Amino acid sequence: MFEFMSEFPGCSSLKIQMWDYDLAFGDDFIGETVVDLEDRFFSPEWQSIKNKPIEYRQLYHKSTEVSQGVIKCWIEILPSESNVKEHIPWNISPRPNTDFVIRLVIWETKDIKTMDWEGTSDIYCRAFFIANDKDKRTDTHYRSMDGKGSFNYRMLFNVQNPSQYQRLNLQVWDADLFSGNDFIADASLNLALPIEDATLTDKPIHLNKKYYESFLKEYMGGQELKYHDDDSFWVDMKNREGEEGGKMRVQITVAPKEYHETNKNAEARTEPNHSPYLPPPVGRIKFSWNPWTMLNQCVAPDV
Repeated sequence: MFEFMSEFPGCSSLKIQMWDYDLAFGDDFIGETVVDLEDRFFSPEWQSIKNKPIEYRQLYHKSTEVSQGVIKCWIEILPSESNVKEHIPWNISPRPNTDFVIRLVIWETKDIKTMDWEGTSDIYCRAFFIANDKDKRTDTHYRSMDGKGSFNYRMLFNVQNPSQYQRLNLQVWDADLFSGNDFIADASLNLALPIEDATLTDKPIHLNKKYYESFLKEYMGGQELKYHDDDSFWVDMKNREGEEGGKMRVQITVAPKEYHETNKNAEARTEPNHSPYLPPPVGRIKFSWNPWTMLNQCVAPDV
């Protein structure tokens, strides 16, 4: 916590800067945010707020208009003649860890690049918070010819708050039977804000369209979520070259552990299957005794 003395009107711009500490060379400036304290102090709206809100402010560097990150802060302005003893300082000691379950539903993919010579891909999706640790995978949509994959697959992740691992990583892969699987594309979502909101309210936070428009959109900076309906959205994927790699439609809920235990649902499409109910996937290969029917399902028409 920092305390400063200032006079209004006067020099009232509060600069909050973020730097990268370097032991051997000069520290690197990351970005800053500027708060006009005088404007706030004389604002009736600001004065009417009894408990000043916690803020999430974008950090900017003069070299670019793109946000360099977000800083979480809280600002209070007290007149020097006020009775400071009446203003009890906030307790900013570290909070004990709180347990949550991230409910991720992967509904489908589209525009995924075909990776096999016969003009198809055997698509499966992978999700994780920590690379190579407790990652989860969907089943495989075999012989996709148009970049579409249907999964309707639920994954459950145990996370804690606070934690440095609150970024959900999503990947699309092509499964190969006789060689290594091929990476196609990936994306990531920062879930720090909805996890924090679930901590403060002790209620599940659904990343639906209303929550995104009201809170999450500004926090995510330049990353835009395109909603398919009120509850699910498309995530743009990129390949290793940074080019468009397709899209994945997902649905996410951050649930307090106690809430999840009393309203359990299961992974994949097993029971209990609710919130939401996941029907069987569509567009998958169907077995047929007719060899031509099976061939048409396994090889693209232009091969």
